[in-house]
Amino acid sequence: MFALRVEYLMGRVFASDFRDRTEPEWPPHPSRLFSAMVAAYHQTAMSNRAREALLWLEKQQPPSIWAGVEGDVSRVNCFVPTNYVESGASKAIHALPARRTKQPRPFAAQGPEDSCAYFLWPGADPPAGIRTVLQEIVARIGYLGRAASLARVTIAESAPPPNWVPEDSGEHVLRVPAEGRLEELEQAFALNRWAPVGPQRLYRKLSAHESRPEPARAVFADLLVFRRVTGIRLTAEATLTVTTAMRAAVMKLADERGLLTERLHGHGAHPHCAYLCFPFVGREHADGRILGVGLALPRDLGRDERRKILAAAGQLEYVSLQRELGVWRVAPLGTGSAPGTLDPSTWVRPARVWNTVTPIVLDRFPKNGRDDRAVAQIIGTSCERMGLPRPALVEFGPYATLEGVPPVPQFRLVRRPGDRPRWAVHATITFTELVRGPLIIGAGRYFGLGLLRPKPLEAGR
Repeated sequence: MFALRVEYLMGRVFASDFRDRTEPEWPPHPSRLFSAMVAAYHQTAMSNRAREALLWLEKQQPPSIWAGVEGDVSRVNCFVPTNYVESGASKAIHALPARRTKQPRPFAAQGPEDSCAYFLWPGADPPAGIRTVLQEIVARIGYLGRAASLARVTIAESAPPPNWVPEDSGEHVLRVPAEGRLEELEQAFALNRWAPVGPQRLYRKLSAHESRPEPARAVFADLLVFRRVTGIRLTAEATLTVTTAMRAAVMKLADERGLLTERLHGHGAHPHCAYLCFPFVGREHADGRILGVGLALPRDLGRDERRKILAAAGQLEYVSLQRELGVWRVAPLGTGSAPGTLDPSTWVRPARVWNTVTPIVLDRFPKNGRDDRAVAQIIGTSCERMGLPRPALVEFGPYATLEGVPPVPQFRLVRRPGDRPRWAVHATITFTELVRGPLIIGAGRYFGLGLLRPKPLEAGR
């Protein structure tokens, strides 16, 4: 299978239907994507290898599509200068700026429920060289539709099942690329003419289920959240310092009350409690200060183990930090109102796109050094180890995308002085299906490293 993923970066699509400019085009037509690839090829002066890749793509069967439900449509009429007229002899005269007139032009836009769409060629398997060049081409696409329709296009390793398929029994007409389309576009450009509509294909929209599929879940389920009442203010870089102290405090309470269990100390083979910090990030003026701490409970906890953990953690009032940092006084979140950072729903709501709040510590160092593909594979394996599907896209680096999150080098990443250092990265992880949190991955997950925050559903699901 070959698949391309289109992410509309602004959450809105500015593209008009080729039969009626007052109506939006949805789903995006395969021919529009192909035209954008041809434009990227010519505008950035790529080699002939790119042309060969486009010729390979236009020979494939029309792709299937996955696209979310179309959003509310907004239509605006703007008066714009005319650049041409239909009459042949006077065309050059009327194209002069002094002779142009303004005519109304409709602009249709809509915000689909999902900002991503997928194009799938189920029977296509491009050779390695072609695949690499296609990735280079789509990486140069800046928008799909009008220039305001900012988009990012990537090759997807996996994709959701299509909900639009090419079928003769379909009722929807979509424009598609076909053999000869590249040459047709190039000839139209050389003659300074609008590109012809091109080949069209009937598509059928598959019936949608009444209920959405249950989001995928990791090994963690509930969150116990405590707010910081008093004590020195610390920011996200100190996560490992705070979670280490919190674990010691909870373990002491459990030991004194005869409630100690392997799901607290983590010496058994099963998933155990993860100790977390919740910093103020991802909002305007976010400064990364830690507002509270918490425990993420394993999903497969038995009733007796759960009772012991709740009884021990419920007694937590103080967290003794390192000597120079003093003591934090904490309190359970309770049932009253709480800032969004401490609201458990902030961390557990389902989403497809997740961003790191604390760096992901890689489970192993890539064999080929700092190989981007190897790092993405390691993070993908970490997700699978937590019971999640393999991500469709992993983007990583030393800097986070959320406001208020410090870069990786500022974080403490080693618990004890003699521990072997590991490589850590910030990342944005995109899944093809909804995933419910809390989401914590990587080698430091039980001490709050590798904590991710979901992107709001309206923009990223």
